[in-house]
Amino acid sequence: MTAIRAAERLADVDGAGWDALVGDDGFYLSYDWLRCVEAEPYQRSAYLLATDSGTLTGALVLNWVREGFTARYRAERFAGLLGIDGGTLVAGAVRGYRSTLLLARPGPARR
Repeated sequence: MTAIRAAERLADVDGAGWDALVGDDGFYLSYDWLRCVEAEPYQRSAYLLATDSGTLTGALVLNWVREGFTARYRAERFAGLLGIDGGTLVAGAVRGYRSTLLLARPGPARR
């Protein structure tokens, strides 16, 4: 049975399981890279996780942007584009410009 939960720190996520989901998708989604990003003061990171029988099967990085490192993530940009004020929550990475929803490839029985 699949369970969904949130983790506020990457340290609460199994690194090997995370990197198995990343596979060949690249360095900018790797556990070690995201640990470095998490330590930066510009955003607060969290992680949405899906597990099946204790095995990580899906993950998405969430970032509440405190201070836009680049104009792309600044709250003022979204206020102008969307006509709304407030903070910025990014579903995906905010450093390295590479992000995706991480999903395990299902076996034949799960397809």
